[in-house]
Amino acid sequence: MDKLRVAIVLSMLVLIADRAFAVDEGEELDRILTGYKKAEAPIGEGGEPVNVRLTMSVEDFGHLQDTEMDFSLTMYFRQFWTDERLAHNASGPLILPGDLQSSVWIPDLYIEREKDAKIHQIIFQNKLMWIYSDGSITLSTRLSVRVSCPLDLRYFPMDKQSCELKFASYSYSAENLVLKLSDEDIFIPEGVFMQSFDLDFYSTRQIILESAIGDYSQAAVRFYFTRQLASYMLVVYVPSIVLIFIGWLSFFIDAMPLLPGSPWQLL
Repeated sequence: MDKLRVAIVLSMLVLIADRAFAVDEGEELDRILTGYKKAEAPIGEGGEPVNVRLTMSVEDFGHLQDTEMDFSLTMYFRQFWTDERLAHNASGPLILPGDLQSSVWIPDLYIEREKDAKIHQIIFQNKLMWIYSDGSITLSTRLSVRVSCPLDLRYFPMDKQSCELKFASYSYSAENLVLKLSDEDIFIPEGVFMQSFDLDFYSTRQIILESAIGDYSQAAVRFYFTRQLASYMLVVYVPSIVLIFIGWLSFFIDAMPLLPGSPWQLL
């Protein structure tokens, strides 16, 4: 009994100590945001650029449209970077929903040749940020995008197509912000497919775009598709072959005189 009492007392003391030294997350968030300048990028003291790592988890492929020359997909898009100004003493990561993220510097990324895009809002805005004790940040967004995709239809319907998603910073040059993306950062679960196309493989690349106003870092992933021939065989080729065969049958039917009262007169 004495050992049990000692164990209970020690547990209570540990619990009291944890509560005494625990840091209120709300107060800690207010502390790190006091005097924080969100308009300034977290560039290192030596002028090192902000390294932003990107990852994608494809939830669903939409359509690859021949007439509009575009393709669409829904994905979980995540960005990782470090802002030492947001280092804190909380026991776990600080979680910021969408309405509070405007208080923190966020990479100003855009998708090149994007026609339409949206962040999902149901049941609430599908956007969340984690701030860890060392200042590292994870920003996760669920979004759907529709991007221009020039198609080569010379070999239709036995064609192969490729479409690219390219991300870039709108205002920060490569001296201040560098995007990083690798094949390991792309995740496509089993069962995700595109109608009328098979996904063969994908590849990533990192680019430095040279322009008159500076060099900009870009990261891209390209998806390679092969058109499914089976649907066109059933819908286009088989009916066409049957119609042509029926049309040619008339050349193999012997001419017959139409006698009075012949049933052929009724045809």
